[in-house]
Amino acid sequence: MYRGWVDTTAAAHTALPGLLLIALLLACAFSWRRIGAPIALGIAYYALMLLPLLGIFDTNYFAFSLVADHWQYHALPGILVAVIAALQRLAQYWPRLAAYPQAVGGLAVLGVAALASAHFAHFENPRSLWSYVVAQNPDAWLGWYNLGNVYADDHQPTAAIDAYRQSIRIQPHYFRSRFNLANSLFAEGQVAEAEREYFAAEKINLDDPAPHNNRATALLQLHREDEAMVEFACALKLDPGLIPPHINLIALLLPRGRVAEAAHHLESAGPLSLFNAHRIAEAIATSAQAASTSEASLRHFAQLASDLNADRSELKTILATLPAPSIPPTPTPSL
Repeated sequence: MYRGWVDTTAAAHTALPGLLLIALLLACAFSWRRIGAPIALGIAYYALMLLPLLGIFDTNYFAFSLVADHWQYHALPGILVAVIAALQRLAQYWPRLAAYPQAVGGLAVLGVAALASAHFAHFENPRSLWSYVVAQNPDAWLGWYNLGNVYADDHQPTAAIDAYRQSIRIQPHYFRSRFNLANSLFAEGQVAEAEREYFAAEKINLDDPAPHNNRATALLQLHREDEAMVEFACALKLDPGLIPPHINLIALLLPRGRVAEAAHHLESAGPLSLFNAHRIAEAIATSAQAASTSEASLRHFAQLASDLNADRSELKTILATLPAPSIPPTPTPSL
């Protein structure tokens, strides 16, 4: 999350830092008796533990930032040993420096404790952490994305929208930023813009059914039902087990008289929840009022819905409101 190297950094233009490190390690190797084994071992341990971060190896940390702070936690004991050993040797040459060891040690502990306490305040909660990150580095796109998630979880879609847009400004091809931005726009009632962001998310990740399903929902609110049907079908092609696209397609197909297709989606949806059963009942009632579907076909569909979901009374109720099938008259035998 840090700003990382800049063009003025010495390491970007010269091998001097690497050469100095090698020289230091060689000095420790050949002079450890003179400087003391603890100092030499501490420096060597420190360098060895930081070896994965020196640019020699590629690590998964570098996917987001060329920094991996946590490796320092394993390396710090080595440098602490070296520093303490060096101070001890220094005190042997200049005894006055060690005249008040308890006072010096106490002040050192208090000083680093105060620094740590001030820094740890930024880790109090996710909002304080990611706000601090983007304040220190406005180009940390992942920080903006995580801050947007915090605002979205706290039901602050306006703030979430601003954070997601900052993330997209820096990294336009991150799927989750696009998709979550679209969700926040939809929650704010900005349906047309949400539909465009869902479409952008689709183009970034072609294998995720969620943007297709959500874009179809937005298209329904924009009264673009034919496009919505295509999007629901795309979502089901990617994941046939999704329930909402099946239910929405039933609600769209029945009034159009496409009962056979609606029946296929009904069977694929499996047992209906209470909410979905109500939606199916409403779709049947709407189709009956529109008279766009033959009575026999609609009743057959309603009977199928009731049979597949025997525990849903609303489906039995809507079935009872439909005209009963006419019984053909029995022919009279001729005498």
